[in-house]
Amino acid sequence: MIQAIVFDLDGTLVQSEKLKAEAYAIAVQRLRRLPKPDQRAIEAYQSTVGASREVASQVVIDQLGLEPELRPLMAQYEASEPWQVLTQMRTTIYKDMVADPQGAPRQPVAAHHRSAAPRQRDRLPDGLGNDVVPK
Repeated sequence: MIQAIVFDLDGTLVQSEKLKAEAYAIAVQRLRRLPKPDQRAIEAYQSTVGASREVASQVVIDQLGLEPELRPLMAQYEASEPWQVLTQMRTTIYKDMVADPQGAPRQPVAAHHRSAAPRQRDRLPDGLGNDVVPK
């Protein structure tokens, strides 16, 4: 017997579009080794709200000129296109953000990883993990 049903209209329980935009900004931060999330990624994503992952990621890539930085990561992410790399990076970050709805303080990535070893495609090349992400 069903005892409860939960239905989330965007923004009721989780501000998903805002979190997705921030996740793109953090992904670009990691990719480019920036000191903070890249606001331009948020602006690029906001122009695609409601679009598919492929379209949204491609717009961010095009507006920020990310393709040369994403192409070398395609094998690591088992991706056939650069947009798939950025989408996987963004999705991993987004899932971590949703898992901590209280907005825990940011901490270094090294302290963020759980004890389970990450899949090969979830690992960033040497030196790309020295940023901050939500706990």
